[in-house]
Amino acid sequence: MAPEHSTALDALRTRLVDLLRILQAHYYHPAFGSSYSLKRVAPVLAASVRYDDLAVANGMEAVLAYRRQLVAPPAERARLRRALLDYCAVDTRAMVQIWYALAVASGAAVPPARQ
Repeated sequence: MAPEHSTALDALRTRLVDLLRILQAHYYHPAFGSSYSLKRVAPVLAASVRYDDLAVANGMEAVLAYRRQLVAPPAERARLRRALLDYCAVDTRAMVQIWYALAVASGAAVPPARQ
């Protein structure tokens, strides 16, 4: 899709870590229930992250919004795109805060948290 960025993306890929595997192997909280989904883990380890004020607030809504924007008129497409980007930004913030919480719990030297 973006071959001009392939070298940079390949270099970045080596720095990515799947937090799901780390959580499943090394961390449990009763509030997770039987799930390690982001929506179960975030309230425990990234409590400040909120989805309730978003136009797209969960994965199924994101899938539907993505599909709708593929055929929507330009104004609706732009609105749906913004909603999807907002949702992805909150998911990303949750992942960063979860990483930070795990780093602190492990005793790792980490920089002060930023909101």
